[in-house]
Amino acid sequence: MTLVIRHAAEPGAVPLGGRFASNVLSDWGLEYLGELAALIASELSTNAVEAGGTPKAEPGRGERETLPSVAVRLRVCERTLTVEVWDTSRTLPRMRTPDADAENGRGLPVVALSSERWDSYRHPSGGKAVYAVLRLAREVTDRTGALRSRTREPYGRVRGGFLR
Repeated sequence: MTLVIRHAAEPGAVPLGGRFASNVLSDWGLEYLGELAALIASELSTNAVEAGGTPKAEPGRGERETLPSVAVRLRVCERTLTVEVWDTSRTLPRMRTPDADAENGRGLPVVALSSERWDSYRHPSGGKAVYAVLRLAREVTDRTGALRSRTREPYGRVRGGFLR
């Protein structure tokens, strides 16, 4: 199973990634991962907005249409959940140790501690994706008992600033 949401790369949109993760996982019967996946999606979305978006909390009228986009993808494959966030920046993230009084720099350490593994890659059609993998308590099956989608495809191509 795979589901994607796209939104403008603006600070006000960061909570959308977390709510998306929580709601989708509830729909998929994976409520027990909802809070953790929401945290990871929010942290990665924050980094994506900072990397390629606007620092303005509220873009002016007409500005949203010109902003780059951010995409959050959730993918269940056998016994894992992947939370992946794409943005238009080609600069890969790097782990750092923030100063004790720093206001930022803790997102990737939180993601690393909360997930089985995380990584990033430059997407062939532009931008980059950062993802975290969580282990499921069991394989996810549909009502017939068959394994749900084993989809492993990457995001679609980027056209006009939006992921398709």
